Amino acid sequence: MGHAGGCLCGALRFRLDTAPTRVTHCHCRFCQRVAVAGFASLAFSRLDNVHITAGTPSIFGHVSTGSGAKIQVHFCENCGSAIQNVPMRFPGITGIHLSAFDDANALDLPNIEAAHVYVGSARADTILPAGVPIFKEHGMAHDGSTIEPIILSHATPARDVAL
Repeated sequence: MGHAGGCLCGALRFRLDTAPTRVTHCHCRFCQRVAVAGFASLAFSRLDNVHITAGTPSIFGHVSTGSGAKIQVHFCENCGSAIQNVPMRFPGITGIHLSAFDDANALDLPNIEAAHVYVGSARADTILPAGVPIFKEHGMAHDGSTIEPIILSHATPARDVAL
């Protein structure tokens, strides 16, 4: 069992042995640039549950302007596809880009804890869903304490969400 995936050109392949523990949709400018999209959707799991089955990822290190902690982006040196973000703030944890899975629908996302973070940086036209925790920045303060989320009663454009 497991969930396989890889890069666009197929040179870099991975397998996630377990279901992810959570999915985070990150709207920070860094993730927008890494995902080349309005936000990055990441399936989080323990790093030791992810196995590279072909190729060797290249690693780009970046210091987060939000947390001040280093983030490593693992990507294919051939085609540039990002496979996973490894946040050094959370040792042993990785976020695998949903777009990198061969079949992201096999992850059964409605039954996995999810959140939208850094909504303060979201594109104004991004529609945020009802019933999902939303945070202006991260869902956790620098000291490790949790931040109270906003829960919308109906789908709402980011520009209309009072943060």
